[in-house]
Amino acid sequence: MLNTRTLNALHSAGVTIADAQRLSGDALVKLGKLGRSSIRDILTSKVVAYDIVVTRHKGLLEFLRNKGLISSDTPTVGHAQLKDVEGLHVLGILPLNLAAKAASITTVDLEVPIELRGKELSAEQTAQHYVGLTTYRITAAK
Repeated sequence: MLNTRTLNALHSAGVTIADAQRLSGDALVKLGKLGRSSIRDILTSKVVAYDIVVTRHKGLLEFLRNKGLISSDTPTVGHAQLKDVEGLHVLGILPLNLAAKAASITTVDLEVPIELRGKELSAEQTAQHYVGLTTYRITAAK
């Protein structure tokens, strides 16, 4: 539950209902405690509170935590099912049929040299080859 101070701070920073719906309750409360410009900076950087991470790679998980992209209590699954991702903001890789059911899917983009492809990367190797995040909203054609 957000208090009036938090709601006013978010509103004065230009947070729309759509922006607020992308974020978890905890993230909104934390945003409400920040100054107006900090909130704007965070929202314009398209920070999303990920509901779940889909990966089997321990090095990637460690990298994501070290970078502050997920917390230690962000749920993680190695193999996603519909019940794990439906309506949620997912960080990881999903088959298209599941991605279409998620609210969004964000991939961790890496430029991995051929000799390392198919090998388990450490957090350090992941950081070395990390190039960014890309968020998709997938819609199934009718």
